[in-house]
Amino acid sequence: DSLIRWGGEEFLVVGRQLQITEAATLAQRILEAIRSSPFVLDDGQPLPITCSIGWAGLPLLPSHPDLLMWERVLDLADQCLYAVKLSGRNGWIGLTPGLPLPPDASLFQPSNSTPRLEDLVHQGVVKSHTSLPPERPILCTPERSVELTGWSPPRVLGTRGVQGVVVASQPGSPSDGA
Repeated sequence: DSLIRWGGEEFLVVGRQLQITEAATLAQRILEAIRSSPFVLDDGQPLPITCSIGWAGLPLLPSHPDLLMWERVLDLADQCLYAVKLSGRNGWIGLTPGLPLPPDASLFQPSNSTPRLEDLVHQGVVKSHTSLPPERPILCTPERSVELTGWSPPRVLGTRGVQGVVVASQPGSPSDGA
């Protein structure tokens, strides 16, 4: 496994031996570890720290691995991370393979762009999983305030043939409450 600083406050975890069934557990463990380690100020005051996490299996579409190369899967994990931030922060959203049917090829055009997270979920191409409470709406974009529906409870179903998991996480500073 590898932990990589990926930009300013973002970190990337690549779990090569991690099964997709373990991804939600890993995301929850990271979330709880950060929650349980407050930053202590010089005067002894504890300052809570939170974390927003997005994750996706790799390959995300095992029956069509060439449709989403690792860069696009990382982009989707990043979209999940930002959906958590837009939806109240301090949680995780992850993606696993959806329908075994061939996905609608129009979602993947042009081939060098990443499909929109909400389109993949609505069409059943991927399943989404989250630790966010069910009463909290999941928002993918602030401009459109799109409520993403069809999210499953915080559990992950088994999937064969997944080779690893990409986790994008962003610990929150005390000022932004990520």
